[in-house]
Amino acid sequence: MGRPSAIRPILLREARRRPRLEVRDLAKLVLQNEFGGGHLVIDEAGSRERLLAEIRDSASAGSVPGPRPPRFESIGNGYCRLHLAGIDGTGLSPETVHRMFLVSSEPAPDRAPGSRAGFDAKIRVLRRCLEEGVLPFPPAELDRVLSDLEAAGWPFLGHSAAYREAYAPAYRVVRSCFRDLLPVFRRIDTALAGGGTLRVAIDGPCGSGKSTLAAILRRVYGCSVLPMDHFFLPPALRTPGRLAEPGGNLDTDRLLAEVAPGLLEGHPVTYRPFDCRIMAPGRPVTLRPHRLLVLEGSYSLHPKLRDLHDLSIFLRISPDEQVRRIRARNGPDGLAAFMAKWIPMENRYFAFFDIAGHSDLVLRTDRTDMGWADPEKAR
Repeated sequence: MGRPSAIRPILLREARRRPRLEVRDLAKLVLQNEFGGGHLVIDEAGSRERLLAEIRDSASAGSVPGPRPPRFESIGNGYCRLHLAGIDGTGLSPETVHRMFLVSSEPAPDRAPGSRAGFDAKIRVLRRCLEEGVLPFPPAELDRVLSDLEAAGWPFLGHSAAYREAYAPAYRVVRSCFRDLLPVFRRIDTALAGGGTLRVAIDGPCGSGKSTLAAILRRVYGCSVLPMDHFFLPPALRTPGRLAEPGGNLDTDRLLAEVAPGLLEGHPVTYRPFDCRIMAPGRPVTLRPHRLLVLEGSYSLHPKLRDLHDLSIFLRISPDEQVRRIRARNGPDGLAAFMAKWIPMENRYFAFFDIAGHSDLVLRTDRTDMGWADPEKAR
């Protein structure tokens, strides 16, 4: 839902940026802020065709009066409008844009879904803006729009004719994480454009969003994901000397012997992931070949694994945000264990091999609303 009062500056900014809008367009903005664009997904195939048509139309329509909107325009509550006229400059394929839109329409476990109560609370903020005169429309006009909204089959609400004529809107509402992670999608789409394959490795401090980014990529591309957690060192090999090695608590030998050959040849690979609950390999799982394969987790950029990936991504996070996320995820006792053991081990590995310095992409995720996180295993 987000704080209802947070919609006020967004409404005022929209009115300044697009002075020919009407109350209907502001109500639509409130609707998108609360619900995103998921109510528009009725038929995925039809949704894709409409997107392709809008991209073609926006590319041939030329410019519209006024300043050009940013490629990603924040509408608050973790959502952005992705303007289709700027797609060519992103390096994103239309299919990826469509998947971003569809994924953004899915329920996310990190937040409550949009609600009628949340919408009504934000509409009251819009009404106050009208009553105070900070937006130049009579409150009665909002009543007419809301009545039309109910009659048309809530929550469908299109832009006003004046807005469409003046600004030729062509966009999709997506989660803000797609804006923040745009360099990742740009590199992936560029690499896959020729029909080949790509192997991506995601490393970084615990709590920085490695598993979450992998989950987002899986939802967008349907790719296979290989977690490094599956190859933690078994107790019998956890000698003081081995654990003193930078990155030594990853069983690189087993990974290279059991998974690497099939992975490099594009074959299905079956292996037994390490299970922290029993401190031993668990039931077998099969890693299916896919045009995009993601290796995610601490030590995925270990020099011994360099041949297993084509694109390396390192995620950064501030110590304060790292502590906040780990405490929220693992509780105070879990945080103490991370602070005493896992974080120092990771930091020693990052520094010894200069992992960030040798990565293709380095991204900060402190303020990124990642969403759709797969539950990360407490070590």
